[in-house]
Amino acid sequence: MASIKFTIKKTPNRDGKYSIVLVLIKNRRNTSMATNYACEYDAWSFESSMLKTNKKGLELKRITEINNFISKTNLKIEEFIREKRRLNVDFTIKDIANEIKADDVTKAPALDYYKFHQEITDEFLNSNKIGTAKIYKETLSSLKKFYIKPELKFQDLNFEFLEKYDSFLRSNKGTDSGISIKMRTIRAVFNNAIKRETISSNTYPFKHYKISALKKEAKREYLTDEELQKLIAKDFSSNKNHQFAKDMYLFSFYCRGMNFIDLLKLNNSNLYDARLSYLLTIPMKVDTLFRSKVDSCFADDFLG
Repeated sequence: MASIKFTIKKTPNRDGKYSIVLVLIKNRRNTSMATNYACEYDAWSFESSMLKTNKKGLELKRITEINNFISKTNLKIEEFIREKRRLNVDFTIKDIANEIKADDVTKAPALDYYKFHQEITDEFLNSNKIGTAKIYKETLSSLKKFYIKPELKFQDLNFEFLEKYDSFLRSNKGTDSGISIKMRTIRAVFNNAIKRETISSNTYPFKHYKISALKKEAKREYLTDEELQKLIAKDFSSNKNHQFAKDMYLFSFYCRGMNFIDLLKLNNSNLYDARLSYLLTIPMKVDTLFRSKVDSCFADDFLG
């Protein structure tokens, strides 16, 4: 008498998940075969020997994939046993294991990174997170220019891949900040895939590639006094756009480095007793506004 059953291990792995295994029993002898799948303890149904289908979205898609894999494996083993019995041929547990390994059905399929990345991008679009979706879209487009094959498996996007992609970006005039944004996006996709149990944490390529090691952009230099005087003296009256840009730049300079956002908010009500008063926007983790009075002897010339 032979029996087969999928179950989970009694102890969790390093990720806190429980590996899904296939247990084979025949003539009181048993063996277990590992799969590349794992799940939360509460997600497993010991009654049906499958995952519970109580999730939505990508999680449900992942559950369906695993359950289909279990059903396919069970069916293959049942057909193998039925055929052996029809031929009146004896078989062992090892024979069953070899039959399974022949098609490698105990291994999870190689997942396409491109497809998963696009799904995450679509989720951001559906949530009206347009800015984030744009970053994800641009990163995916950049990856496809580097790796022109139609599919990119998660396991192929390893440390070596990241190093070569980094070099590719730099050879195309990529800056540290731009490279950092793309690498952080890829890292976020991997973290999402691990959380959703789409891939194993062993696939994570950022254990060795450190985004924090990217050098910061070179500090921008200020105009010298001579360059500033040349700008002041330059006549752009024949080009309204250039003249406007010059005026706004010098206005910001005379107002002690007023940032462009604050400059756009100015109107005549900001003038008070020959002084310019406005709310200064400070970029902090928590948006903070405070009152600041800024003297400017050029206020009348620009806002009069």
